[in-house]
Amino acid sequence: MALRLIIYMIQCNKCNVQYIGETERHLSDRFGEHRRAIEKAITQRHIDQTSAVSDHFTLPAHSMDNIEFVPLELINSIRDTIRKASEAFLISRGKIGVTKFILFSFFMYPL
Repeated sequence: MALRLIIYMIQCNKCNVQYIGETERHLSDRFGEHRRAIEKAITQRHIDQTSAVSDHFTLPAHSMDNIEFVPLELINSIRDTIRKASEAFLISRGKIGVTKFILFSFFMYPL
């Protein structure tokens, strides 16, 4: 079963920096977008649009091997406002020891 309508975390297992995001689409599709953004940032050093996630995983001594992708909360509503409010709540509460928060960077670009 594919996960949709979910809050997720991307963690760097090298330095424990964590990013919180949300998606209404399949989690595997969203993770694929993050991976492609990192690959693009690696191959095209001066790209116009980067994200906090791609910026982090292209730091020296970092790679895609350091990514841990964790589903956090399944949302039982199709309303964007419910999902985004839940994401903001997790970020504001510092849930799961989050050390760096990114609220809007995952959805700044058209999907």
